[in-house]
Amino acid sequence: FKAGMETKNVEKVLAYISDDFEHYEWGDKDTLGMFLEDTMAQGDLDDAEVSFDDAEYTMEDGKIVVYPVEMVAVFGSATIEFTFKKDADGVYRVSTMEVEGV
Repeated sequence: FKAGMETKNVEKVLAYISDDFEHYEWGDKDTLGMFLEDTMAQGDLDDAEVSFDDAEYTMEDGKIVVYPVEMVAVFGSATIEFTFKKDADGVYRVSTMEVEGV
């Protein structure tokens, strides 16, 4: 996710997103991809830096919650909470995310 955001590579970002991804604004994984493409094309994610330095990892109901993840880019700054779930292939991917500060 970090490498994808910092290099503006939507495919890298989406590799860490579950096919079952849900978000109150972006809907599903495909819509998130379109949103990221548009946002990157507009330049809002230029100079993006993502930091997991202060993130804490906790297991809740078989899901991994990672918070706070800090992101700074042209748009400003945001704090992100990721929830990972294990997909059918056994890999943990982001199933939901909450973004604060945007």
